[in-house]
Parts: sequence; structure tokens; C-alpha cells
Amino acid sequence: MHSIAAPHDPGVEGAQAWERSVAEPHAVWDVPVESEKFPRSVRGRLANGFATPNVEPKFRVMPDDAFFCIGSCFARVIERQLRYRGLNVTSMRFRAEPGDPGIGANGVNKYTTASMLNEMRWSLAGVPFPDEAIVPDGSGYRDLQLADIGGPISLERARERRGELREYFGRLKDASVVILTLGLVEVWYDRATQLYLNITPSWDTVQRFPGRFSVHVSDYAENRARIAEMLDLLTAAGRSDLRVILTVSPVPMHRTFTSTDVLTANVYGKSTLRAVAGDIARERANVEYWPAYEIVTVCDRSRAYAPDQSHVSEDAGEEVVRAFLSSFGLQAERPFPEFLEKEYLSANPDVRTAVAEGTFASGYEHWLRHGSAEGRSLRP
Repeated sequence: MHSIAAPHDPGVEGAQAWERSVAEPHAVWDVPVESEKFPRSVRGRLANGFATPNVEPKFRVMPDDAFFCIGSCFARVIERQLRYRGLNVTSMRFRAEPGDPGIGANGVNKYTTASMLNEMRWSLAGVPFPDEAIVPDGSGYRDLQLADIGGPISLERARERRGELREYFGRLKDASVVILTLGLVEVWYDRATQLYLNITPSWDTVQRFPGRFSVHVSDYAENRARIAEMLDLLTAAGRSDLRVILTVSPVPMHRTFTSTDVLTANVYGKSTLRAVAGDIARERANVEYWPAYEIVTVCDRSRAYAPDQSHVSEDAGEEVVRAFLSSFGLQAERPFPEFLEKEYLSANPDVRTAVAEGTFASGYEHWLRHGSAEGRSLRP
């Protein structure tokens, strides 16, 4: 008869575990509606809209902190909500050349841990960017380490952008709070440069360079190693008071290139990144996990997501950041709750252009400095 070995970590003693669970209302998913503990159960919290998890962080955030958000479009949601509250968000402004086709805020989106690590190596560790990573595309060139924005551009402009990106991600060393929103585990690899890419090379690009590109599903160990290296780079180059927030983007993957259904592939990817983030946060004193993914995905999708059922709604973004700041000891309310970035930009196309070109960090910045006094419309 074979016996099962005891766990390496025996955990919490049985009686203590029971006592703690019974004492904490947030320890159970559901209790009777008439119970005094019902409002703090998951079912009770969902009845009020969002089931924001109870978090007891290891550190606090301060009103004078400098925030830098790196990740997918969900990072841009967090940026907006932080800025709405008057906080210093150093990752919001990306100055480009006038007329540059939209590198702006969305152009710096980072979808994988590999692409995040690449930018930190180039901006913080002095690793040179390989020129061959700028790939010929039709009549111009494309940087596959950037988000898929606009069309191909000249080689000279693509190189100039690299200098701008080095300065942009170099701001990480001056941030006191870095927020990493982890997105995807399915990642494309470029054999010519031996680099993992940020975006998917187009069908035409794959056909033009046969054998150069391949797709890979990264696992727990790979993503853990990359995040660990990122944290080491930030610690070596950054501030002594650096604090890092890890979270997982609730925005689902758009397309899979494996034989798996995209729904299954998405759950695998988010689960892998969630496990990595939680484990690393437990091991480092200046790293904490914030459950944005859980807040958004567990509640009513009609409230949590935009009509496309992919991007996070303003309501959900509001709740994620409000609860985050409150949990980390900072009560920062929005002075102008009527302002919504996307609505304002839709109503003012000239402001949208100015933001894309880097003249303003956001529509909100324009509204504070000019739009309110000019009587600009907040809605289309």
C-alpha cells in the first residue's frame, strides 16, 4: 500500500483555519440572505454590482506617487482612472512627431511578458535594439514590438520611434508605483532576431519571410522567469521606494493560432498569468497582486464590458481603480465624474488628433487646461 507524502508546507493548523474562515464574512461565496454576513459574501457583493475582493496589501500608495502603467489596453483604462483622480501618471504622455500615424497611448500597448521584458532591456539595461527587428512591410517598414497601429512607415521614422520608446519606457526608473497588466501567453517568435514579438505578423509578412516566424504558447515557468527578470531590472534601475502591482487584464484574447477554441485558449492564458502573478507577489515584499481580473470577469458582463464584450466598460474601470486605491490606503475621488475620455474625444476630433500626436497626454488634460473654459462638449 502506497502512502501519500505530507505537503512540504504544512500550512495553517486545522482549528485555526476553521476559526479564521468562520470569522471572515468574505471567506464564503454565499450565505442566507437574512444573515448579517450576506452583504460581504460574494453573492451579496454581486447584488450591489461588483464583488470587489478583500485585499490586505503589504504596502500603501501615496498622493504624491508617480505611477507608470505597462500592459495592454487595460493599462490605458487604469491610467485614465488614476489621472481622473489627479494623480501623477508618467506613462500617459507619448510625444510623437506631428502627423505621426497614431503611436500615441495605444501604440505602447504590451500584450506579453516577453514584449514587456524586451522594452525594459532596451530602456533600462542598455541592451541595443536590433535594427533587423524593423521588418519590411509593403511600401515601408513595421516595428513588430509595437502595437498594431497605422500602416507601414519609413525606415528612418521607425528608427526615430525607437529613440522615443527608449525615453518613454526609461521613465520606469523614476516611477514609485509600477502597474503591470498581464495579457497573453500566446506569443510569436522571430527566428531572425531571436526575439519574441509584441504583435502577430500579418499574413503577408509571414508569406514574405517563409520560416522566419512561429507561434508559441508560453508556460508558467517562462512567464515567471520573465516577470522575475523585469522586477530585478526595475529594482536595479529604479527608485528605492519602488512598489509594483501585478494584475491580469480581463480583456480576452482576440484570436488564437493554435488548434484550441479561443475561449479555452483564453482561460488557459489568463489562468497561467494569474498563478504566476500571485506566486511572485507572495515572495517579494514590494510586489502585490491586485484582483482586477476577478472584479471584472465575475460580475454581469453587460455591466463589466463594452458592447463588443471584449473591452472593459467605464463602470468596471471606475470600480477597479477606486477599490484599488482604497485598499492601498488612498482615498481619491474624481472631482469631475461627468467627464469620460472616449466621449470627449468623439465630440472633439481636433483634440483626438492632438492627443494622438502627443500634444496632450489625454483628452482629460485638454479639458482641464482649455476645454472646460472653452465650453467644449463632453458628449458627441
